[in-house]
Amino acid sequence: MEVRRVLCRFGGTVGGLVVILRFGGLLQILELSAYDALLQLRPQTLEDSRIVIVGFDEQDIKYADGWPISDAVLANLLKEIKAQEPIAIGLDIYRDLPVKEGYEELEAVMRSTPNLIGIKKVVGEERRSQNDSPSTAIASGESVAIDPPPVLAELGQVGANDLPWDVDGKTRRVFLYLTNPEGQTVFGIGFKLAWLYLSQSEIGIEPEMVNNETTVKLGDATMPPLSPYSGGYIREDTRGYQILLNYRGPQGTFPVVSLRQVLEGEIDSDLFRDRVVLIGSIAPSLKDILLTPYSDPLIGEQQRMAGVEVMAHTTSSLISAALGERGMIIPVGEPLEILWILLWSGVGTVLICRWKMVDEMARISFWQSGGMFVLSTGVLLGSVYVAFLGNWWIPVIPSVLALSGAAIAKIGVILVENLRRSYQKIEDYARTLEIKVEKRTEELRNKNHQLEQTLQQLQKAQQQMIAQEKLAFLGSLTKGIAHEIKNPLNFVNNFATICLDLTEEIKEELDAQSEQLNEEAIETFEEIFVDVKESVDNIHYHGKRIEGIVEQMMMHTHEGRGQPVETDLNALLDEAVQLVYYNYQAKASFEPEVVKQFDESLALVKVIPQDLSRAFLNILNNAFDAVLQQAKEQEGDYRPTITVTSQSVRDRIEILIHDNGQGISPENLDKIFTPFFTTKPTGEGTGLGLSLAHETIVSLHQGEITVDSIPQKYTEVTIILPKEIYFQESS
Repeated sequence: MEVRRVLCRFGGTVGGLVVILRFGGLLQILELSAYDALLQLRPQTLEDSRIVIVGFDEQDIKYADGWPISDAVLANLLKEIKAQEPIAIGLDIYRDLPVKEGYEELEAVMRSTPNLIGIKKVVGEERRSQNDSPSTAIASGESVAIDPPPVLAELGQVGANDLPWDVDGKTRRVFLYLTNPEGQTVFGIGFKLAWLYLSQSEIGIEPEMVNNETTVKLGDATMPPLSPYSGGYIREDTRGYQILLNYRGPQGTFPVVSLRQVLEGEIDSDLFRDRVVLIGSIAPSLKDILLTPYSDPLIGEQQRMAGVEVMAHTTSSLISAALGERGMIIPVGEPLEILWILLWSGVGTVLICRWKMVDEMARISFWQSGGMFVLSTGVLLGSVYVAFLGNWWIPVIPSVLALSGAAIAKIGVILVENLRRSYQKIEDYARTLEIKVEKRTEELRNKNHQLEQTLQQLQKAQQQMIAQEKLAFLGSLTKGIAHEIKNPLNFVNNFATICLDLTEEIKEELDAQSEQLNEEAIETFEEIFVDVKESVDNIHYHGKRIEGIVEQMMMHTHEGRGQPVETDLNALLDEAVQLVYYNYQAKASFEPEVVKQFDESLALVKVIPQDLSRAFLNILNNAFDAVLQQAKEQEGDYRPTITVTSQSVRDRIEILIHDNGQGISPENLDKIFTPFFTTKPTGEGTGLGLSLAHETIVSLHQGEITVDSIPQKYTEVTIILPKEIYFQESS
């Protein structure tokens, strides 16, 4: 239904556009050409024996000693014609001035011939512009007229031979009468000759004005005047009384005799009797030839028609129309023409395009549509042709254009609608496909996320297993080393202690026996005693150092390792800070400022508190060492400060340990987690503290540890622990 409503709107729109084109003048030339084709396609009528033309050809001009023909020759011609008693004689030759000899004789003949009609030119040739029609020039008063023969003007036996022409220069219209610049009505010579012929007929036909004195009626023929928009005309100048000329046929429709044939007596003695005789030039050299609807035939060469023959067609058509033989061509009125255009626009919209719905798509049957178009066009052209045979002119171009335009518009609307529906189906399919793809993508994304989580868990488990294996191996190794070293080390330490005690006893005994020994011996003993005591002291010191290293190595063994439990990290951090702080306070009388910024919203986290506490202690020990060394080296306003911060960030916990101590050089920053690497002086560090902290945080607790430092400014250790830590169960 939506498509049909659109089609109805398009049909009316196409019809309206064609009406605009028609009355805008864009179709005028085409319609006039179609009018010519209709005239040429009519059945040719029989020769009208009531009209005879006496035509001056090229040989007649030579016969009469050149042009213009002398008054004497013209007088003799009129006498010969008059002798056969024609009903009317039309002289289509200008004779406003005497020509050569014989003027008196010609004047006498004219006075004695009451049925002789001469011509005058109401519209002058010299002052007429190219675009002016005769009626325009008449109304403007700018014409230079050609006067009729004075005698005939005096007798009132004069008619105008002016003819209006169309935009293409062809003569399709004639004047019944027109008005000269003085405001006088001048009848056309063709109308006057027909009037004269009909008035002398048996029924005595006279013209009359009907329809409120607006229309000329001549016998059976009612001839309404043309309007500016009649037929195919647009804004045409129709001043005067103009009608369409109903030609009988192309050139040669009327019998023609030559001047010399008449003067030499070579014609029948009753050729002109009871007929209308027209006298005029048919010689091409005189250029009294006109373009007519037959000038551009559908088949053959271009033809022009002599002016006297056009006058004969005018007279013949008026006589035939008055007697009811052939009517005058009358264009339909503008309202009927508009309805006709809209009718065929509707036909093109409703009947031409044939289709059926398949899968909600209009499938056009081009064979059926083409057949309907040919049939409709045939009916249209046939209707116009039949109407033209009945002497009604229905413009054909606008109706054909409305029919074809509406059909094309209808097909276009259907194709556009099909295209729109196709696009809609494609969009629906694309939308459905997009939803399916998005759903499938989401499923794959979820599976991928699950796989990634599984992979991460496996990787963490693998890392934890590797770390445990490493620690187990390290524990086994250190345990073996400890057992191998510790027993001899105990002997060394014990004997070193005994030696220290013995040296004290020797010193006491030496002091007691000093009086019995000479001074030289005493000095020698004292020197030996000092050396022995220093050696024993060194042995005892390094033995204790070795014992400390062994204890540090023992931290890598599983012996004594705890189990994962829910732990308060803030409390664990605070305990580690206090242990380190009190240790340095007691050992070095050193009290740095400690700032603790703990996130109280931290939930309990499942960790191995013993291992994580040792990691915190190792990192804090390094921080306290750094600020202690900076305090020793830097004097003035330096204030050692250590800041410990904890905070919850989404699914993890961040712990920051910041000190403003010595910092770490860039070349050492990447080595600090390497086992046994230390920057402390010999004897003050084992290089295992940060290595152990890294193993504990990264491997055991799946966390991260990073260090940022600028020498002589600060060091900041960032520890990141996940809130959910997966521990490998020990077997």
